Amino acid sequence: MNSLLKSVPMFSPMVDTIWHEMLMFTRDYEKFSKDFYHETLHHIPNMDSTPIPGERAFFDWVYLSLFDSTPNSRTIWGRFLQNPIEREILDDFKHLAEEDLLSKYFRKNDDWVEVKKSLIKKMKNEIIESEFIKSGKKTLDIPRTASETQVYQYALGAAVFYSIYEEDQFQDHMSELLPNEYYKAGHNGGGSSCSGIGCSSSSDHDSGGDGDSGGSSCSSCGGGCSS
Repeated sequence: MNSLLKSVPMFSPMVDTIWHEMLMFTRDYEKFSKDFYHETLHHIPNMDSTPIPGERAFFDWVYLSLFDSTPNSRTIWGRFLQNPIEREILDDFKHLAEEDLLSKYFRKNDDWVEVKKSLIKKMKNEIIESEFIKSGKKTLDIPRTASETQVYQYALGAAVFYSIYEEDQFQDHMSELLPNEYYKAGHNGGGSSCSGIGCSSSSDHDSGGDGDSGGSSCSSCGGGCSS
């Protein structure tokens, strides 16, 4: 996610704990960062404790567009699709051109360019689909035979629709849409939840003033999560 997006808040205390542990082994961490991120991913504590549920919602949308939701992933990240996507983000994806969106929301490098473009196209399409649903030309029904992966793909479109047109009732609508078992975490815990406050990350490239900084949040950084 950090290799794709400019800002990736840390929504998992579990992941952040591992991150802090890795930072203790500086040479290994530097090699790991450069192997997978192409530069060092720095850890910067952020004492601002303002919740950012709209950014968590965008994180969920991107994550589930790329990866399957499983009991293990829900143990790590907590429940997905609990908050409406921030209106500014939706307006940007509706109105801005691809190049502008690449510049505003994605890291400025040559990595994963086609993936970034496909995410932009997907969000734009789901916004258009939402307009069709609002006008009655389409419905939000999920086929009974849909697999868990397919259910979440339908749910992503629904999340966009409810974020635009039913923001105040977002959680109620999504709870009706997703069966309870799709919220369950793995056997080792009930999952973690975090509103996205506390730590941030930046790369060597970011330090040069380009502005492609990421973000993370967790109790160990001083922000505050619950599990």
